Amino acid sequence: MNIIIADYEVQIDDEDYKWIKELNYCVNRKEIEKHGLYYFFRNIHVDGKRTATKLHREIMGCVYGDRKIVDHINGNTLDNRKCNLRICTQAENKRNQKIRKTNISGLKGVSWHKKTGKWVAQINTGGKHKHLGLFMDIKEAYSAYCEASKKYHGEYGRVK
Repeated sequence: MNIIIADYEVQIDDEDYKWIKELNYCVNRKEIEKHGLYYFFRNIHVDGKRTATKLHREIMGCVYGDRKIVDHINGNTLDNRKCNLRICTQAENKRNQKIRKTNISGLKGVSWHKKTGKWVAQINTGGKHKHLGLFMDIKEAYSAYCEASKKYHGEYGRVK
C-alpha cells in the first residue's frame, strides 16, 4: 500500500496504514539533498524533552534510545514495508550502502590508482581496509570486489 507523507509516495504494509496516517511525519530534507535518502520522522517527547523518531524504526517496533539499527534491504528509503526492513548492526548497515556520489569509477569498491596507472579493488571488513589487487581492466577489479563482498559481507553486501 502507498501513502503520501510530506508530498512523497511511501510504501508501507496495509496493517500499518491506520496508525501511520494519524501521525504527523516530516521528511529530512538535508538527507535528500546530501545523500538522496528519504527518511521520515516525527517529533516526540521523552522525559520532558523533544526529540525525533523515524518512521522505519517505529514500523520495526524500535523505541527511542534502544540503539537498534534498521536497514532498508533494497536501499530504497521510500519502501518502508516490513519485508524491506531488518534489524542489523551498524557494520551490517554500512555494508548495504549504495555507491558513494564521490566515486568516479562508477563501480563500488573500485578506484583509479594514479601511481601505477591501474584500477585498484578494495573492501572494508572487520573495521579494516583490505586491498584486493591492481588491475588493468576495470571489469576485473569490479569482479574482485564483488567476490570479496560475497565472502566478507554475505547477505548485507551491496555491489551497486
